[in-house]
Amino acid sequence: MRQSGSWLAITALVLAGVLMACGPGEAASNVFKVGIVDAYSGGAAPMSIDNLNGFKMAINAVNAKGGVNGTKIEFVTRDDKFKPDISLAMAKELVMKERVDILLGTISSAAARTGAK
Repeated sequence: MRQSGSWLAITALVLAGVLMACGPGEAASNVFKVGIVDAYSGGAAPMSIDNLNGFKMAINAVNAKGGVNGTKIEFVTRDDKFKPDISLAMAKELVMKERVDILLGTISSAAARTGAK
């Protein structure tokens, strides 16, 4: 659980920094959309689900206080089934179809490496 907490803190700081750097009018609609690709099924699911639940708690707390500089945070997730090829496809879908502002994940180093190619 301690590892999830540190991941959550780092993510929250990064999001806050990104949103605070946005000037007024840079956010298309007062919503900052986060895409998360992770292994929500298979052997790594318990850790990924813990991370997602912590992220949800943090986002709900931030949004309950009016967001960051008035910008609410929304998120969408995709299950990569702990497979690098699926992870890459899900990341592309989130960026191209869902139009996320930032992409987060994954627990799998193989999936992270696939996205770096």
